[in-house]
Amino acid sequence: MHKIGLVLKELKETRYWLRLAAHVPLVRPQSLRPLLSELEELIAIFGKSVKTARRRLSSMPSARCPVPGAQCCRVSRSLIAPSHAS
Repeated sequence: MHKIGLVLKELKETRYWLRLAAHVPLVRPQSLRPLLSELEELIAIFGKSVKTARRRLSSMPSARCPVPGAQCCRVSRSLIAPSHAS
């Protein structure tokens, strides 16, 4: 989920810079419209993915380690449980 959040952050930053570039006389705003449209779609997709992942993580019950007495792999709001070394 962290990486998806980073992608969303980068998309929003790109949107900021493209909007800024549209105000500079060197770039025609018409040439940026398709890019901004695609960017808005990607922001919507990744934004929804982040919301879904957060909702699913918050609804996950805490799990306990299947190895008796081990404290190393208690999982709380995480999708990855560490493996046990033999």
